[in-house]
Amino acid sequence: MLNNVETINKLRRAFDESVISQVCSGARKTIVQYCRLLAAECCRRNGETNAEICNKLHRNRTTVIYYENNFRKEYEYNKEFRNLADKVLKG
Repeated sequence: MLNNVETINKLRRAFDESVISQVCSGARKTIVQYCRLLAAECCRRNGETNAEICNKLHRNRTTVIYYENNFRKEYEYNKEFRNLADKVLKG
């Protein structure tokens, strides 16, 4: 379960509680995926390992690696995602 208070507070800058509560679920909505990407990135910047991120997001190792790789691409090419990321990471 995503329980790092600092990470959750960062996500609240850009997402509703209803979206944050779905981060560990199987929801496939785009906004939830964006939230997962940012949650993984926040955890990574806090120095957490892949195993720790996997446990928090209830995802397997390859999915977390995908999030890490996809974060860079989404940030570079997707304006909507970049705006959300800036609110969460730089806010």
